[in-house]
Amino acid sequence: MMDVWKKGSALAAARLTRDIFGQMNRGGLS
Repeated sequence: MMDVWKKGSALAAARLTRDIFGQMNRGGLS
């Protein structure tokens, strides 16, 4: 169960990071 939770949280973190970087790139901040 712990492995599944870890994988899910890592996936969510990666998605969140991608969203943040996408917004930064769109805003012109590098």
